[in-house]
Amino acid sequence: MFSNSFILELLKYRNISLLIKNINFISIFLSIYLILITPHGINKLSISLIGLLNSISGISISKIDSTLENRLNDLQITSRLSSKNLLDDYLKNRDNLQIEIMKKSIEEKDIITDPVNYWISQQKHLLIIGATNSGKSFTLKLFQNELLKLNYQIKSYDIDATFEDYSKRVNVIYDYPDIEKNVEKDLNELELRVQERRIKGKNYNPQKTLIVSEELPSLVDEIELMQSWIKRLSNRGRKVGLFIAALSQNDTVDSLGLSGNSKLINNFVRIYLGERAKERAKLLKNDALIKFLNTTSKGYGLIDDIPCIINPQYLFSTSYIITNDELSETSKIAKSTEKSGVLEPKVENSNTKNDDILGKLSDKSENELIEIGKIFKSEGYSKTKIIKLLFNVEGGKRFTELSRKLDE
Repeated sequence: MFSNSFILELLKYRNISLLIKNINFISIFLSIYLILITPHGINKLSISLIGLLNSISGISISKIDSTLENRLNDLQITSRLSSKNLLDDYLKNRDNLQIEIMKKSIEEKDIITDPVNYWISQQKHLLIIGATNSGKSFTLKLFQNELLKLNYQIKSYDIDATFEDYSKRVNVIYDYPDIEKNVEKDLNELELRVQERRIKGKNYNPQKTLIVSEELPSLVDEIELMQSWIKRLSNRGRKVGLFIAALSQNDTVDSLGLSGNSKLINNFVRIYLGERAKERAKLLKNDALIKFLNTTSKGYGLIDDIPCIINPQYLFSTSYIITNDELSETSKIAKSTEKSGVLEPKVENSNTKNDDILGKLSDKSENELIEIGKIFKSEGYSKTKIIKLLFNVEGGKRFTELSRKLDE
């Protein structure tokens, strides 16, 4: 390693030698020119001698300049080798090398409690990552219900869907041949919108459309055009109002159809749920996130590596009421909601009837009510009280059927 002042000194001398060399060569050319135009005599002889001396000095200065240049190159190589050796010394026992990163604890203000509006503010696509039964479909319904209120068009590619899984306003495609045809339509729509935006410029205001791909990796495997679809829409769709909502059990670029274009994953807001969220927090080596996620098995996740709460009350058009004798004591509800991160339901010490509660849930499908019931069940409420509250059923075959669905 060499000091900066030493290297700068050498550079200064090298620049001087280069300047002198250039001046010397100019004087040689001038001498040659004067020799050619000067008549025979003492003047021509004198100029010839001066030109000869300039040539000799020029050759000498060139050698000095070349030597300085070589020495500087050697110095640069030596400095790099020295730096490399020094770094190798630091890292040769890298197993014992510890890097500590200070992480502040997570406060309430750090938690995103409105993932839908966060996603809208980012103007990106959506990727929901979670294992089976981690809440991917539930989270998707949260987005579906809120975006329909904002007049988004929603289309879903879901081969395992039932007619009750989606709002009637959602265009659901159920089988591979129809999905393939619609994927091709999406690509044509993309090109039309791109051309329209090019013409209208700042006045372009397209209809916002969300295209849902349930279990995207399986669609990528089954439909050849799907890879082109995910790459082109993820790259250009945002600017023309075509957004993707992809659900997957992992976030590898190969499974998502982004092989060779891994940077495109940065065009997605990523929501990690359940064990996938915990795995992500461990990968980030963030103890505060790990502690946050270990608080409960339901309701918590990460959105763009920021702690978030997936709030089931988004599924309700109005807040719902649970009375003390319908589920449990007020203290148990407060303790449970503190554990789960789900906002506390309103509790009234009144004789509110089940009919009033059921009236507020009447627009929900059975599958939606089952999902809500599973959340309450995970928080320790009895199936008997959940089924009575949500379905107004107290026994018989219907009760047995609903009980089985809550256990699935």
